Amino acid sequence: MFTERQKEIIELILKNPNGIFGAKLADKLNVSTRTVRNDIASINKTLIHESLRILSSNKKGYYLLPAYIQTLTAFMNPTTNIQRQGFQNQEQRLYVILGKVLFLKEQDCFQLADELYVSEQTIFKDLSKIRQLLETKYKIQPMEIQHNQIHFSVSEEEIRYLLFKILKELILSDKPDYLTDVNLLVNGHLDQKEFDLLTIKMKNYLASQKLVIDDKSFEMMVGAIYLTVLRNRFGFTIKSDVQSYFNGNVSSLLQELMESGIDIKEKDKTSLNRFFWSLKIPTSSSSLEENISITALTILNEFRREVLDKYSIDLKESVETMENLKVHMEYMLRRLDTNYELSNPIINDIKNGIRFRMK
Repeated sequence: MFTERQKEIIELILKNPNGIFGAKLADKLNVSTRTVRNDIASINKTLIHESLRILSSNKKGYYLLPAYIQTLTAFMNPTTNIQRQGFQNQEQRLYVILGKVLFLKEQDCFQLADELYVSEQTIFKDLSKIRQLLETKYKIQPMEIQHNQIHFSVSEEEIRYLLFKILKELILSDKPDYLTDVNLLVNGHLDQKEFDLLTIKMKNYLASQKLVIDDKSFEMMVGAIYLTVLRNRFGFTIKSDVQSYFNGNVSSLLQELMESGIDIKEKDKTSLNRFFWSLKIPTSSSSLEENISITALTILNEFRREVLDKYSIDLKESVETMENLKVHMEYMLRRLDTNYELSNPIINDIKNGIRFRMK
């Protein structure tokens, strides 16, 4: 239908909705302006059957009417069109922009608008949203915009924290295709085969140690380690070396992966241990119960007394309820301690338990 050069011409015109001059097209394709004119004439002969046409003017160069852009995109490549339509979703655009800034550093706002097939105004609105999220939700210094260039000057430790927290939110959202969004966050560098091999390695290790971890916590572990590998691969490494939040099982797992060739560095252990400390990972093959701290037990006992005084219900009568609350309380405190907290993570469990007991 179209030659490869004609396809390139169409793509360039689609990427420049405000118009692109023939001389610029000729320069990009290493041909003469006459060749460009002939190719566009040939393209228009084909497009006439689709009621489409590439227009031209002395002021804009070659361009398409806004109504033609989506139709021509679908005509050229239905799969690509689906992707571009997806970028009309602000949430996905935010991930795309973050991915580019985190992996490519400085970005040009106008170039982003072209790549995402949206207006410059839309990009600036998206950036405003990202800045707000970074500052209020993630407590990270927001990116700066100077002369239409995006700058994000934060430490690698903060970037890992941001990636891990977004990963956790995506997994807890129960989106079946959450890895699609993760792929956008890593600027398209997620290799499904490599990810699956890492998953198998980790499953085999946990099975060999007789460790049982819930599905979501396991997905978060795999995702965080893979994000770490990608950051290292592209030269974004952690400089500081502060040890904290030790879990023997986690340390053994990380050492095993390092020895098997997975690109995890010694200084990565701090950020990974910090994140994994907030997950329900047992310190032995027994259970989560032996992880419970004195602080969690103290708070739980105070809560039990308040429930007893207010509702005349003694939660201690149900061993199962108390054991579940112990685990909930411990990991709620850990999430608060590591800044990986959720929104009222145990309130619904407590409310439902009280309603059931009252009935």
